Amino acid sequence: MQKLQKCEFERNSYKDDYERMRAESGKLRSENSEFRKLQSENLSLKNNEKLLERKIVELELQLKKSRSTVQKEPEIVSCEKLNEPSTSQFDAIKKGKVAEIREKLQKGAQSVVDIRSLEQQLNQIKELQTSTQLELEEIRKRELALINENTLLRQNFAECLQKAENFRDQFKGSNEESDKLKLELKIAEEKKVSLEDKLQEALADLEQKSKLVAYLQSVMQPKQMQKLPRPRPSLLSSESDYISEIESEYKQCQQLEQQRDELKNDLEMKRRVLAETQNNQKIEEDEIVPLINVRRSIRDQQSCETLSQTTSESLTLKTFVTGTHSNFTPGKMRHDIPHRWKRQFVTMASNRCQFCFEGFPYFTYVYRCRDCNMVVHKHCKVSVVNTCGLPYECADFYLDAYSGGMNGEQMTGWIKLLVLPASMPSGATPLQRNGPPFICINLDHEQWRIYNQTTEKPLGGVKENDMSMLIELRMPNRTLLMLTPTSQAKQRWVQALQQATNRRIFIQRRPSSTI
Repeated sequence: MQKLQKCEFERNSYKDDYERMRAESGKLRSENSEFRKLQSENLSLKNNEKLLERKIVELELQLKKSRSTVQKEPEIVSCEKLNEPSTSQFDAIKKGKVAEIREKLQKGAQSVVDIRSLEQQLNQIKELQTSTQLELEEIRKRELALINENTLLRQNFAECLQKAENFRDQFKGSNEESDKLKLELKIAEEKKVSLEDKLQEALADLEQKSKLVAYLQSVMQPKQMQKLPRPRPSLLSSESDYISEIESEYKQCQQLEQQRDELKNDLEMKRRVLAETQNNQKIEEDEIVPLINVRRSIRDQQSCETLSQTTSESLTLKTFVTGTHSNFTPGKMRHDIPHRWKRQFVTMASNRCQFCFEGFPYFTYVYRCRDCNMVVHKHCKVSVVNTCGLPYECADFYLDAYSGGMNGEQMTGWIKLLVLPASMPSGATPLQRNGPPFICINLDHEQWRIYNQTTEKPLGGVKENDMSMLIELRMPNRTLLMLTPTSQAKQRWVQALQQATNRRIFIQRRPSSTI
């Protein structure tokens, strides 16, 4: 039991570890999904960084071009001042040049504004680049941390899987061990039950042997002899005294051996006399009580039921259940040998209990005598009389002898017999009290059953109040309906019929050796 408790405790602990590992694996899966999201964000940031770098290069090229154009404009103005044509031409040229210069100045101012805006954008882009680089470094650090954590979690997950597999193997081993322990426990319980049965049988044998020893000791009591005191002198005076003492002890030993032989002879003589007396008693019993012949003569003169007819309205039945037994008085049975019971498990029992004559259920324990093979129920074992080894003819004889003396040799009484008018013989007249019977039923040989009609529907010609006093006998060829005058008479008739039933069951039983 301690091993089973230990296995259950380990199984519960393994279950807790397995659930904890499942929770950790779920966390790892969620963190892995977050890591994949961060990787995708990192790739998008890298692409944005490359685009910004390209824009910075393009802006720097545009800035250089604008600076070169601004530096070339004063050279053009100086060249125009050197060439002074005529006034009209000069004015026209001056106006055109002024307009061009103004346009160029406007363009230069606009380009300066654009350059300043581009420089501001460039500074912003640089700041954004630095911030993105910092974020990228942080993301890389987080990525490294997540990679390390992922590797650690993968290692832990592999360890969890290994532990789960080990737990599964241990669980299977613990289940096998628990099954083995249960089987051993079942075998131990069966051994315990068998040892208890053997102990009870040994105690019964010991008690029987002790009773037998006490009986034999009470029958054969040896003569009580006074023990001779052995002289043991403290000091030996001489060698002659020592020799005389040895001779006296030798003589005493011879006398004791002679007395022992005499007692043995007496015991053998008493045993022979006892055996002869027992044989004589058996011979006398066989001469006085011829069991087989008496049983046959008794069973030939079976009980019968005599029916007699009354008036045309109701027929009256006078029945004699004759149990004509022998005139001699049965002797007292002095058979007192207890049975030695042995418990036996049966799956399909075809025999009946030899005490209550009821069948055995399937898959049960029965008790069988070791000597006479009598089979009884567990609750019937206590009520069985000490008749081990008694012949069945002797039991039948005593049953037949005492059954007639208990209730008398015949059962008499008046009842009504319900018959159909067509079944009555032609010219039938009411029978007198001392007339011969017209129906005889052998209650010992025919298979019949008693039905007490108490809750059935009333029959034709029978009042509803009289249904409780109706007795129905169903036989293979016919059915008898007997109506008793009173409920006490019905009880007496049912008791007589039940006694005939018990007698029939006891006659039909046979000794059973196997089940």
